Amino acid sequence: MHLISLLGLLATATLAVSQSSNNTTGKLGDARPVRNNPVIGEVWVAKFDSPTVKGFVTAVANTVGVNYTIDVTGLPVDQGPFKFHVHLRPVPSDGNCADTAGHLDSYLRGDSPPCNSAAPQTCEVGDLSGKYGTVTGPSVQKR
Repeated sequence: MHLISLLGLLATATLAVSQSSNNTTGKLGDARPVRNNPVIGEVWVAKFDSPTVKGFVTAVANTVGVNYTIDVTGLPVDQGPFKFHVHLRPVPSDGNCADTAGHLDSYLRGDSPPCNSAAPQTCEVGDLSGKYGTVTGPSVQKR
């Protein structure tokens, strides 16, 4: 399942670029909420335990969609704000984030132009910062 790639979430954070308002949608239309989720209550966790960055990103399958919680400390203030995404593949054991492939993009939207958070259904499915905002350091807690 693609959500297992949550392990690649903040590990693949990059510098944020300013977002412009648009309502670009995917080639397959707008993303639709997952209803009657077959894995209700299933939990995915990305743990960060480097010498500086510590914390968790947790995803819990709900009746409709997935609820995310971010609790991370030690982010470098001078390098943020950071984008965060769900990728197609998990971060491998060697930690090489380049092997996580692209963002989860079931509706073939792509990441350009940047997503409009006022219309999250037009974002890539895995573009969490586009939907919920970027994160800055040194710590972040979001639900």
